[in-house]
Amino acid sequence: MAYRIVNDASIIAYPPEASWVPGQEYRITLLKGISDTAGNETTEDYVFTLTAAIPVLSVVSITNSPETPQENFLPADFESVDPLKFGVNNGDLQHFFDIKFSAPISQTEAERLVAAINLEGVFPNYVTSPTLLLATVMAGDTLHLQYADFTLPEASKTYERVYYKLTINGGKQGFTLDNGSQLADDFILKLEAIKE
Repeated sequence: MAYRIVNDASIIAYPPEASWVPGQEYRITLLKGISDTAGNETTEDYVFTLTAAIPVLSVVSITNSPETPQENFLPADFESVDPLKFGVNNGDLQHFFDIKFSAPISQTEAERLVAAINLEGVFPNYVTSPTLLLATVMAGDTLHLQYADFTLPEASKTYERVYYKLTINGGKQGFTLDNGSQLADDFILKLEAIKE
């Protein structure tokens, strides 16, 4: 591991080889026998832990438009086993999602965030993924996404359901803010499209 000595040889700095993982605990061991500039040696290993003081990024809420049947999805909803219902305008087959995060997002970060988001049709097999028409940052911490070309269940088939999956790539390989804050894991939301 590379290091550098700073502050008149009183501090050894070890820059990380990769980005710090928000909230992760790191164990540091200085081995017995390390000496200072005066020749004083440590007599035993010195072990300590630290936690990266980078907050974990999270989705705080998702506001829907059209609002029916549920205007807001909150963290308790994100854990639902059943797909969350969202209304689709039958005329233009559009829907808006306003995704609020726990930290502000710059325009540059928003461009990377949009690239990390995938909204895909999953069932039935003829359902295609909607088209992203617009992505903008609102109020600093909210990403506004406008989609079109959703598929709705056929009116004659009252039993039919249409499912989508919204994914925001998280974890080490996913979306990361410039300060290193990132989603701990992929954010996945199961959705069911219904006619407004």
